[in-house]
Amino acid sequence: MNSNRRNFLQSATALSLLSSFKNKETNTFNFPISCNAYNWTTFYRRQNKQWGQDLEVNLSELAQTGIKAYEPGLESAEDVRRLAPFLKKYGISMPSVYVNSVLHKANEAEKSIATVLSIADEVVKLGTKIMVTNPSPIKWGGTEIKSDAELITQAQSITTFYKIPRPKTLVFVLIFIGFIGVLPIHK
Repeated sequence: MNSNRRNFLQSATALSLLSSFKNKETNTFNFPISCNAYNWTTFYRRQNKQWGQDLEVNLSELAQTGIKAYEPGLESAEDVRRLAPFLKKYGISMPSVYVNSVLHKANEAEKSIATVLSIADEVVKLGTKIMVTNPSPIKWGGTEIKSDAELITQAQSITTFYKIPRPKTLVFVLIFIGFIGVLPIHK
């Protein structure tokens, strides 16, 4: 890997995030081996099945792998409430989650931020420490790029998001192409 300012900033950001998992008593890191929903979605799709359609079966299969941690992609607080009993039943932790956020459309950004925060309120109850999000593209898989006006709206939305109080135990990670930004745990 070439050493440059961008790589340094990404590494420094990642290292600051890693420190949140350090056990101060033993001076060791507590990283669970984890997998995310995207992988399972891909495996299921290959078999013409749909991951998430039957959480009982899905998390049972995940538990059979011996992996004890899972990173779902969440769209609502209700998703968390549906998932919680199966995580508990199968002894699976959820140290991190992924959520989308539409931040480039003024008429959708406020609702999107509210949804992300409502998900945050639910996942902290399950011990989640990291919430990863990235501003959604105009169209997933598309080639369209955001206009200057949409990028300005997105930047304003990120600023608004940053100023809103968040759960004290949760780190928000905003991912942009070529840059990772970590929002402080709380203000």
